[in-house]
Amino acid sequence: MKKTVFLLLVVLFCFAGLYAMSGKQGAAADAAGKQAKQGEQAKDQAGGERLVRREGEIRVAERRVKKQPEAEKSKRVRGKQSQMSAGMFLSEVEFLDEQGAVKKVFREKHEEFDGGYKTLRMEEFYNSRIIVVSNKTETKNDSQTAYETGWEYKIENDVEIYNEEGKVIGGKKGLDCLVEGVSEDGARFLCFRGNPDSVDDVVRSSEIDLGKMAKILVFTKDGKLLFSKDSPGRGFHLPKLSPNGEWVVARNYDWADEVYVYGLNGEEFVIRSADIDGIFLGNYRGINNKGELEYARMFEEGQGNWVERRFLYSPATKTLTRIIEE
Repeated sequence: MKKTVFLLLVVLFCFAGLYAMSGKQGAAADAAGKQAKQGEQAKDQAGGERLVRREGEIRVAERRVKKQPEAEKSKRVRGKQSQMSAGMFLSEVEFLDEQGAVKKVFREKHEEFDGGYKTLRMEEFYNSRIIVVSNKTETKNDSQTAYETGWEYKIENDVEIYNEEGKVIGGKKGLDCLVEGVSEDGARFLCFRGNPDSVDDVVRSSEIDLGKMAKILVFTKDGKLLFSKDSPGRGFHLPKLSPNGEWVVARNYDWADEVYVYGLNGEEFVIRSADIDGIFLGNYRGINNKGELEYARMFEEGQGNWVERRFLYSPATKTLTRIIEE
């Protein structure tokens, strides 16, 4: 009898010990979770961000920043806009001296010749502080070449980059792509070769993969190739270069359901597009110097009161941040 009582006491003692230990472990886990959450919130606050909630794996946050004055348009460059089917384009660019007199002029040109055509086009960047002049010749390929390569025309593009004073600060001749972006200092430029002309409606040879023929290239102002990326799937669309020339963003050609972000130091991110708080991640406006995608959208605050809200998306931290200017 005494032996039985002793064994029962031992068993009860063991259960009590295990219960106490599990309680301590649970409390420790709760404390660790609370500490981690507090640490995350403190990190957000230290970085000027406040975590609002999570949408699956995406963090939704707010960041308050000081409102910056709008950048002024260059007073040394004067451009004229014209309308065409694809939208507005620069039909004329004038470079002015310090007294406001015209010292250099470029005008849009389009000339046809037997088997092709030539065009001269201008693009302005950073409030006309950088002007890109493209002198492009497109020569029609024969049917066999078009069949084998997918390209109806051969492109040769001579590019010059000008600062607001009208001085050439860079460029490259004989490019088979179009300039779609320039760094703020003019030291780098992005050249884009889209899908072949007949990618959607002509059967091609088995030796080529049309979906992977789109290409993004980044050059120095002296024409040295810094970065080259072939499309990973269905082609690239809407490539953008960050102001410092360190980041590139593009989306896929047809559905905009994938966004690709590349850092020139080897970073690479693929974003599956999603709609969060009315922001569709495939409809970016640009990319900043930190590799964050830029968005802007009009929202109605009160009846008939429409305001523009700005957002940033970081592919590195998977955070969509609303920017609140104060």
